[in-house]
Amino acid sequence: AAGARLIARAGVEAFDDQVVVTAGAQNALHAILNTTLRPGDAVACGRFVYSGFKVLAARLGLRLVSLPTIDGDVLAAACRAEQIRALYVVPTNDNPTAVTLDTTTRQSIAHAARANDLTVIEDDVYGALCATRAVPIAALAPERTWYVASVSKTISPALRVAYVRAPDIGSALRL
Repeated sequence: AAGARLIARAGVEAFDDQVVVTAGAQNALHAILNTTLRPGDAVACGRFVYSGFKVLAARLGLRLVSLPTIDGDVLAAACRAEQIRALYVVPTNDNPTAVTLDTTTRQSIAHAARANDLTVIEDDVYGALCATRAVPIAALAPERTWYVASVSKTISPALRVAYVRAPDIGSALRL
């Protein structure tokens, strides 16, 4: 319930039964990847991507497809070039680039994800730190987005707690 309230404050509709508590965002990412993807699947991501995600992808045998920029047009072009199953994105204060995607870019990503039947893994651990928050991708394409919120970055690094909003109740149960 606390996770659903935290995620709702970010602008993403979340119900208690679709939110899963994990032992931090890294644990959440591992669980999402392990639940939704198979070895050999392609995951689109930024040219520079969070090192913890790279380690998880390698461990699970996932193929990372580096995008020169994160936006819907580039994502759609990558999907035309090869079979991509998911997009991993840190939309606010991206690690390691510190880029924050504007609302228009997030809308274009949601559109491209729907058009190409992609799963979106939105790692929004820094979202609550922004004075003015952009709309999360999960609010724009909730039926296909895994939304990760963590208290480790916003309250204390000692709190290894993250909340994952699954696209639906069945996905939450599988996670």
